[in-house]
Amino acid sequence: MVEHEQQTARRAHRRRPRTAYLVRMSRPFRHEEDTDLIEGVYSDQEGEPLGAIILREQRGESPDTFLVVTASAVVAVHVEGCFEADHRVTSYERLAAVVYQPEDTPPPGVERDGERWDTGEEVVFTFESDEDALLAQG
Repeated sequence: MVEHEQQTARRAHRRRPRTAYLVRMSRPFRHEEDTDLIEGVYSDQEGEPLGAIILREQRGESPDTFLVVTASAVVAVHVEGCFEADHRVTSYERLAAVVYQPEDTPPPGVERDGERWDTGEEVVFTFESDEDALLAQG
């Protein structure tokens, strides 16, 4: 009975994975041209926000890659259509993201198995699938 209660408590503390995309640009990031990316929000052609951006450059790596963590109400096919229409985008990969506040302590499996993206305001761990994200949380 105690083991069942512990499993139930762990599941209750799991965070629901959000859809994220690892996006590769056709050219290096340009501060003067990619102001929308600097602002930290990826938007559709009408200017409606689709999700938060974390630039790979912020992590001290290649400035031609960024992560988009979509808002929960945004439909994946709409985001993917916007990537297809964006001349800067070469490719994108759909991922699962689990978001934490900097003061939160993620479970060890999340730290071990997820790829960490830190904005200073939140910490995002990405996984290949929702199942992987849930399993990492215990």
